[in-house]
Amino acid sequence: MNAINTLRAGLSGLLLSQCSLVLAHHPVAQCKALADDRIQCTGGFSDGGKAPGVTMDVIAYGGQVLVPGKLDANSTLVFTRPKEDFYVLLEVGPGHTVEIDHTAIKGIGAAPRDSVPYRDTAAVEVH
Repeated sequence: MNAINTLRAGLSGLLLSQCSLVLAHHPVAQCKALADDRIQCTGGFSDGGKAPGVTMDVIAYGGQVLVPGKLDANSTLVFTRPKEDFYVLLEVGPGHTVEIDHTAIKGIGAAPRDSVPYRDTAAVEVH
């Protein structure tokens, strides 16, 4: 019986440690406007880890991928601002995404004249 209790305690500890690892870091991203209508976005993890090679796409409100991207060695993506309304999607894996609406990007200014309204969503969503 003592061996079974020891095994249960060990398995419980292992499961809890794995859960804390999953919860310990989640994807984070931020974007800012640069000169010449360019935007720089950086992605990574809440524990400070970088995310080179992770998918970060620029997507029109209609669902069309405007800029398919991967984070570079510095976990950044630089792109020219699209004319239409858009959002940036960092996708680390299933259920681990960050969405940044163009209206939440610091220094971006007013939306282009030909933009169309879109759904009412939070500026940044972490899933």
